[in-house]
Amino acid sequence: MTRRRSAAATASLIGFVCGCAASTERDSKVTAIDPATAFNDAAFIAQIQGGLFRPTYDFDTKAASAATEVATFSSVLQPVDGPATAAIPLDGVAWQSPTALTATVPAGVPAGRYDVVVKDPRGRRMQLDGGFVSLGADAEAPVVTIDEPASDTLIGVGTTVAVTLTSDDGDGVLATLGASITTAAMLPIADIACNVPARTHKLTCHGEFVAPAPTTEDDHIVITPIAIDSVGNAADAPPIVLRLAPRPSLTGVVPTVGPANGGTEVVVQGTDFVDGTDVLFGNQSVHATWISATEIHVVTPSHDPGSVTLQVASGGAVSKETMFFDFVAAPIIRLVSPLSGPVAGGTPISIVGNYFRGLKTTIKIGGAKLLCQTPMGPNRIDGIVPASDAGVGTATIVADDLIGGASTAPIPFTYDDSPDGGVPTSCSGGGSP
Repeated sequence: MTRRRSAAATASLIGFVCGCAASTERDSKVTAIDPATAFNDAAFIAQIQGGLFRPTYDFDTKAASAATEVATFSSVLQPVDGPATAAIPLDGVAWQSPTALTATVPAGVPAGRYDVVVKDPRGRRMQLDGGFVSLGADAEAPVVTIDEPASDTLIGVGTTVAVTLTSDDGDGVLATLGASITTAAMLPIADIACNVPARTHKLTCHGEFVAPAPTTEDDHIVITPIAIDSVGNAADAPPIVLRLAPRPSLTGVVPTVGPANGGTEVVVQGTDFVDGTDVLFGNQSVHATWISATEIHVVTPSHDPGSVTLQVASGGAVSKETMFFDFVAAPIIRLVSPLSGPVAGGTPISIVGNYFRGLKTTIKIGGAKLLCQTPMGPNRIDGIVPASDAGVGTATIVADDLIGGASTAPIPFTYDDSPDGGVPTSCSGGGSP
């Protein structure tokens, strides 16, 4: 290839890449700048967004390669309705992609609204009207809150306490977020220091500490939040106070049994009880009424039948001692056989169901106790049908437990005029006739 043809081919390639064909090239435009609002105390990097930002290329014809020249754009902030001489150049304008440029907005941009003007490598001008607002100097301190724990929360010795902080500096930039945690006597417990990424306006962070043992009866924990922005404005947020409690002990529980549907008042005795000490029935925590440092009262919740551990806890500090409480269910009758017999009684009968507690469960037919009641296990009771005082007709069958309560069979027993079976005078299986 001759030198003239080579030059012509290179020019043709450059024209193609640069989009010099007017019939196919679309207009470029600026659609946004991020951030669109900022204080002017310090320089910051902004992203200019738009469409079809076309860079130039550096061609190496010998290597048959091309590299993007990213620093061939320029941009200024032009005061709205202001003279061109007041334009503020942006530093380090660089091409990132066909839809994004980056640039550094210098410090000290006067307060006001600005058009964002961009020129591409070919001198073409793009403008976003009023796209950026400078707020001037940042004189506003960030706002900081303690999301958890709540003020006046009871905290037990040795418990791990989660702390959540949130700070919002609006259009400002956060620099520091954390908290100082001390006792009432200002003895340090822990410090929380959050990782604050660059150009952060709002941040939520988490920390934790372990509660110490109280040194006085009214000892407490003080959490003081700390938030400072990039120009030194510090939040003026009040601290919160948490109540500090010792680990309680457990020495007595009366009664130790109650119905599974709850409602039993239980007296719990021990030491180091405070207002807020709860009772744990298994994993179920129930609020107790504080009587004194050695006594609290609690009403049992509804619970599945069975024996569960019972402990006391103050602010998450659980007693080392463990006792037990039995939840007793009302007996349930599911099947009765037979379901009829003579008015004079004497019919052998089996009652099948759940939660039978031997002789602590009483079976009545028509209000009269089952004769010769014999427990056959937790699911069956045998006996003899008593005589009916009401004559022929139906009679309800009731299973009653003095603690668990009572329930009625789904189908009643029918007294009929069939021949008398005779009522036994004694019971071979135990129990009275």
